[in-house]
Amino acid sequence: MCLGIWNTNIYSTYNRVWSDELRKIILICQEEKYIIPRPYSFRVGGPIKRFNAQLGKFYRKGEVIAAIDSRDFIIRKDEAEVVYRQAKAEFQRIGNLYEQDNISGSAYEKAKADHTRAKATYETAENELKDTQLVTPFDGYVQEIKIEQHQEVKATVPVLSFIDLSRIKVSGKISHKVSFISPKPQLGIGFYRFGNFFLFVSV
Repeated sequence: MCLGIWNTNIYSTYNRVWSDELRKIILICQEEKYIIPRPYSFRVGGPIKRFNAQLGKFYRKGEVIAAIDSRDFIIRKDEAEVVYRQAKAEFQRIGNLYEQDNISGSAYEKAKADHTRAKATYETAENELKDTQLVTPFDGYVQEIKIEQHQEVKATVPVLSFIDLSRIKVSGKISHKVSFISPKPQLGIGFYRFGNFFLFVSV
């Protein structure tokens, strides 16, 4: 893919061909690269149990490409859920008594704090269980792989990088020849691949 700047006064939008006059004022000097590849990591650590990532393979958004052994996380989540349900039931019971002035305010505040803490612990355990799966954030390609099957990985340490092909960065330099064109042309930016235009925008 290339980026060019042309005199739009002589550019033909109908036949989209390179005329001799057009060739004379091409000002392009280009570099194409994908938007910075994004490194991705697990939010939790553990041994890799499933690893489906392949270098250069295209993946749809939401696909699971790697997973950590989730057995310990399932146990922690189940234990936290039991404690949370008990704390919730106790808080409701204490709350009813408190509304009837049958229990002290300190007992109510303690039950409330226990419920809040148990809920936070359960939600954390639930999120950690979900985080044992590495899911593709968007449609794209795996550019680099840094782990292997059964390898122990640490939280936040990148395991692969992913390229989003919906966004591409193209940079270029304008030739000094533009200053010698008379009369001053109206300029446009065009994108082409293998000599075929697929986008042209006047600027």
